Amino acid sequence: MERFSRWTRRLAVALAATTMLGTVAQAQILDFESGGSCYAQTCQYGGFDFFFESSGWAISNDGNGYFNRSGLGSNGLAAAHGARYGYTRITMTKTGGGAFDFSSFLAAVDNPSAGSPGTLVLGGTYFLGGTVSSSVTIGSSFASYSVTGFNGLSSLSFTNSNGDAGLGIDNLDLGPSSAVPEPSSVLLLASGLLGVGAVARRKKA
Repeated sequence: MERFSRWTRRLAVALAATTMLGTVAQAQILDFESGGSCYAQTCQYGGFDFFFESSGWAISNDGNGYFNRSGLGSNGLAAAHGARYGYTRITMTKTGGGAFDFSSFLAAVDNPSAGSPGTLVLGGTYFLGGTVSSSVTIGSSFASYSVTGFNGLSSLSFTNSNGDAGLGIDNLDLGPSSAVPEPSSVLLLASGLLGVGAVARRKKA
């Protein structure tokens, strides 16, 4: 009986963690099209806090005109070039805490004549511990870039490591970058496992 109770408690903990991660599977795209520009150290948009860890980042309504030129609307994350500000970084977290996913984004070098391609380094911290990173080469025209393994994050940082050219970033896709079990599927599986455990316990008795 005691062994069965321990097994049940462990399953409950695993179920709670998996269900929590499954709840972030709902897709959300941050396009920065409402609220205007923000040049403060911390900005909020779409339920997320954006902390500008170094100079040179902003939620910009022009991005040196790049967002408008590319037909993406008016707003996005704009990063000044590293030669002016040093390697510039911004970190996003969910307002009030919690886990989120990240799968893709649009980006382009903001000043192609100054240096193309650029390099954007993505760094994620998992909600349940551990980190993930990816270095992405960014071209001179806006294009979509995808990443894998950025699920269940507590924070996500963007670092422009290009010394000459700035970057424009838009349409952050917060859908899962790989399959995440839906909560209903997890509950169904857990119910089956609990049933199997109960049957086994009755047979032993």
